[in-house]
Amino acid sequence: MVSPVPLNVRSGPGIHHWIVGSLGNGSRVRIACKADGSSVHGNYRWYKLAGRVGWVSARYVHRHGSVPWCAGCHPVDRRRLAGGAQPAHSRR
Repeated sequence: MVSPVPLNVRSGPGIHHWIVGSLGNGSRVRIACKADGSSVHGNYRWYKLAGRVGWVSARYVHRHGSVPWCAGCHPVDRRRLAGGAQPAHSRR
């Protein structure tokens, strides 16, 4: 994975989770899996980093190859969430 901009690393898949670090622009890291979380400019996908604690928004990531879903996470039906509910895995 390559981040073209400086990027916050968060404790969970969403902007409401604590910032636990950052990646400089052009950083290359491995991705363990993906999950849906809070929206970042219309993109709900988040990537869990491999080999370290943290999640990054897919909005700012250029990935190479496919990424598996994290255990227990599945694509979220956005129509079901129209009433303001959040995906269960993004709740604190």
